[in-house]
Amino acid sequence: MVRRAIEASMDDLVIRINGDVANALEKALEQSKALEATERRQREVESRDLAKAREMSRLEAGILDSDSEDEGARCARPSVGVVRRHPVAVEELVDMGFAPEAAARALRDAAGDVATAAVMLTGPPTKRPRHEKEPVDLGVQSAPRQTLGSLPESIMSLIEMGFNEAVAVQALSDAGGDLSVAAAMLLSTAKA
Repeated sequence: MVRRAIEASMDDLVIRINGDVANALEKALEQSKALEATERRQREVESRDLAKAREMSRLEAGILDSDSEDEGARCARPSVGVVRRHPVAVEELVDMGFAPEAAARALRDAAGDVATAAVMLTGPPTKRPRHEKEPVDLGVQSAPRQTLGSLPESIMSLIEMGFNEAVAVQALSDAGGDLSVAAAMLLSTAKA
């Protein structure tokens, strides 16, 4: 009898301290499930916010227009080089010696591919999409070797690429007036 009284007393003490044992386990399980549900909702919200931020970044970069294709179609698009986020890619092209506006335009036309944009900036002018101005004919395609008499036009071309006038004049002089050779020299110097 004493033993039973002690056990009852201990049970009462445990219940007073911990509550009903079965109830405590159920309560802990419910709390755990509620915490998991809260974390899952938070991850979903963060995932949506991240997707929205990426889309806004692409829109800002001019890589996509507001009527953009879906994520699957973008991922399926083949890429020649490494596609980087717009601000970093523009910075990289500016470090190579290109004007920020020209770099941003080339990146937009190259779908964010830095290598393709660099080729576009150094190559002969190509037909731009309707929404942009037609390129100025620099005479590069019809006369690959330019004479020193046409240096002002060539200098302007290099200046439009982002090089300063003195560097452009020196590069054209060193290249014998050949705009494409001068641009290649300046780009190789800018990379180093």
